[in-house]
Amino acid sequence: MVPFFWTGEYVMDGRAIRDEWADVNSTGTQTRIYDPETDSWKIRWVGIGTLEGFGLARTQGDFSATAQPDGTIEAPFAEFEYEGDLYRSVITFFDISARGFEWSLQTYKDGVPVGRQNTISCLRTAG
Repeated sequence: MVPFFWTGEYVMDGRAIRDEWADVNSTGTQTRIYDPETDSWKIRWVGIGTLEGFGLARTQGDFSATAQPDGTIEAPFAEFEYEGDLYRSVITFFDISARGFEWSLQTYKDGVPVGRQNTISCLRTAG
């Protein structure tokens, strides 16, 4: 298990969430703004470090997260080419409750999962 740090706070008078994360290989930040017209989260992120197995140095992007019929929230996170192959990463938020949620990141090649799925348990705390 890799140590991981993730903290967030409400900003813009509660209309957005800004968070910061870090592990042994990378660090980054993102801002999420809820768009009631599309019922989705608009997300901007910036990171520096490596994505396991792919050696990416600096990454950034914009994406949207939308609710799925099964109660999860899915965010197509990134598409990138590596050694001539196209990869797609998807973030899924699940088991969402007032106490917290679970978060996973999975990368796919040709629709098939590759590498390790990263999963984070997030608990809300006062403060």
